[in-house]
Amino acid sequence: MNVLILPYRKVDPGTYEFAILKRADKGLYGGIWQFISGGAEDDETVEDAFKRETFEESGILPDSKFYSLDCFFTVPRNNFPAGDKVWPKDIYMIPNYCYAVDASGTEIVISHEHSEYMWCSYKECYDTLYFLSNKCALWELNERLLRDDMISL
Repeated sequence: MNVLILPYRKVDPGTYEFAILKRADKGLYGGIWQFISGGAEDDETVEDAFKRETFEESGILPDSKFYSLDCFFTVPRNNFPAGDKVWPKDIYMIPNYCYAVDASGTEIVISHEHSEYMWCSYKECYDTLYFLSNKCALWELNERLLRDDMISL
């Protein structure tokens, strides 16, 4: 299973920014902008995975305020470099669960997996993101923030 985590911060009442990261690798998706993402390791729970991935890729602490999103998608296993080595042959699609994290007042520290990051408005973020799945999760998060309808964990 994989996770997608959307860091956000409040700028003004009703105005938010979102942190996206640029992939550093030279592979198929090298140089694209996306949110924090990664897979569970060993017997990790979903919660352990999204907290670990968030900290590893951005330096956002595991005790930060995380929220659940309804957005859910699957990704073909061949999108992952080690896909054929990690999952059994009868697993074709990898489930991805989406979360948001309030990163207000947090300094982002990116890992070697990314070459840079930026805080941006909803529109700038939406226009910059590569994957439709990231755009769908962003839309949901933005709507929930504007309606004050976040799902606490």
